[in-house]
Amino acid sequence: MKRHVENAHSMYTCRNAHCVAGFKTAKGRDMHAAVHIKKSRCCSQCNEVFSHKYALERHMVCHAKVRKHRCLHCGRKYFRPQDLKEHLRTAHNAFTFPCDQCPYMGQSNRALKQHARVHEAPKLKCDNCDRSFRWRSQRALHVCK
Repeated sequence: MKRHVENAHSMYTCRNAHCVAGFKTAKGRDMHAAVHIKKSRCCSQCNEVFSHKYALERHMVCHAKVRKHRCLHCGRKYFRPQDLKEHLRTAHNAFTFPCDQCPYMGQSNRALKQHARVHEAPKLKCDNCDRSFRWRSQRALHVCK
């Protein structure tokens, strides 16, 4: 489980006195609490132990005989879709979107479209002066003098 460090946005902190984890929701804090208790869920096939039921269920897929998720680039097969997705990202750079004007590589098509605006002339004009901006947030922060 991803460890969350307490920050200004964390409303719920771990109840363990030795832990500094902070969470946005009570549910997140409560799920995290399982890492502090003895691992109690054991795999019936390899005796690996887990602190969460869902982690054990996710693990059980690796004992299946069929690897259903196949890479279209190299043919490797995976038990879980998230393992295939990780393989695609790391081995084939399948989830990167390159900018055709600079070295930028976006993680999504949306991120690439957002980035493309840095290569365009500013279009948003201030109503009170001749300044122009690329993003609404920049214009909103602008104060005419």
